[in-house]
Amino acid sequence: MKKSIFWRYIFFIHFLVISCNEESNSTSQSTDCEEEACTLSLNNFLINLSISMNPYDNENIDEISDFENYFGILDGATDGYDSEYDILEPPSGVGNWINLYFPHPEWNHNLGDNFTQDIRDSILLNQQDRTITWDFNIESNASGTATLNFNIFENYCYNCIESIELDVDGNTYLIPLYELNELDILISIGNYDIVSCSLVVTFLDFNAI
Repeated sequence: MKKSIFWRYIFFIHFLVISCNEESNSTSQSTDCEEEACTLSLNNFLINLSISMNPYDNENIDEISDFENYFGILDGATDGYDSEYDILEPPSGVGNWINLYFPHPEWNHNLGDNFTQDIRDSILLNQQDRTITWDFNIESNASGTATLNFNIFENYCYNCIESIELDVDGNTYLIPLYELNELDILISIGNYDIVSCSLVVTFLDFNAI
């Protein structure tokens, strides 16, 4: 079952505030996209992850989905928990459901370990290892073949990204950035199985090119 209308509203307001803040600097951000060296600081970006499935691969059963999941980098965020940017995963609804979430038990949040949005620091602390890894899980109370999709946004910069590597239960995909919006990854999932996934994003160092 999709996330409740209440949670969809809360996320929309939160995302709108972030988007408006970005748009207020849209002119300078566009220049940064062209001139940013991607050395010490990375350009802001958000990438959406969505998962959907017909339970038991039966087209006569309503599709279940979880569309509102985001990872990325924003100025002011840290690699730990940030109440302004990292949003808790809402509880599952009644009936059939499928969830995608970023697990962070190390954050010790008193309302749960799973997050629907995971935003990181724009500063790469280790300049030798120019990667950031996002771990996420997919879980459903129904079995079937789920479809994982990505979406990028026009008002963010992606020029610092060199490559994106996706691992789904040991199966690895190297994803070109220009293919993200058209990509469908099929994932087999069983009842109450947790499919472990990770995204390793490698960033360019323009000074080394």
